[in-house]
Formats: sequence, structure tokens, C-alpha cells
Amino acid sequence: MEAFLTFLKVAVSLALVLFLAYWFMRYLLPKLQGGYAPGRGNMQFLERLPLAPRSYICLVRVGKRCFLLGITQTEITCLAEIDDTEIKTAADYATVNFPGFSEILKKSREKISSFGARAGTNNGNRETEK
Repeated sequence: MEAFLTFLKVAVSLALVLFLAYWFMRYLLPKLQGGYAPGRGNMQFLERLPLAPRSYICLVRVGKRCFLLGITQTEITCLAEIDDTEIKTAADYATVNFPGFSEILKKSREKISSFGARAGTNNGNRETEK
């Protein structure tokens, strides 16, 4: 019975810790950061591309308008406004048909075996020429 009570205490404590972690990440952290959670409201961060250690460009959507921003350690500059239709979303990238791992492995094996066959043929020719 004592083991069951110990297990119950551990399970309830774990559930409480998980609930508090979820609550903190979901509600308290966005308020502490001074804004909303990503993807909520009218502003949405789309992409970021580092250019140097402390400078990068990022793509931000505000309402239905998209802006390309240049960000350095000391300033933020609006580089361009980009039409929303020009921006590819994750769904657009999902339609691209990339080869699967098995296809890549098969092609690599074919290349290796054809390379080995050519190397064996060349060695055989060299030995007969001597």
C-alpha cells in the first residue's frame, strides 16, 4: 500500500509540473516577452536568413502585406514590400516531389557499383598491356 501511495504522489507531482510548464509556455511567456505568441494576431514572422554574425534579413507579414526587413545590431531597415502572392508557404514546398531515402540509396549503390566495375576493367586492361 505504501508503494502505491508513493507512486500516486509521483504521478500527481509529474502531472502538476507538466501542467505548470504548459501554462507557463502558453500564457505567461508571451506576456513576459511583451507580445503575442508567434502566428497570432496581425503580425507573423515568416522567415529569417542570417547574413553575418549579427545581421540578417527577415520576412514579416503584417495583415495581408509582407515586408523584407534588414536587421543589424543597431538598426532595422525596410528593404522591400513583397506581394503576398510571391511568397511560398510550407504547403507549396510540400508539393515538391523530393526523392525518398530508398531512391537516393539505390542511386548511390548504382554509382558505386558502376564505378567499381569501371575500375576493375581498367585494372584488367593495364595488366594485360604490361
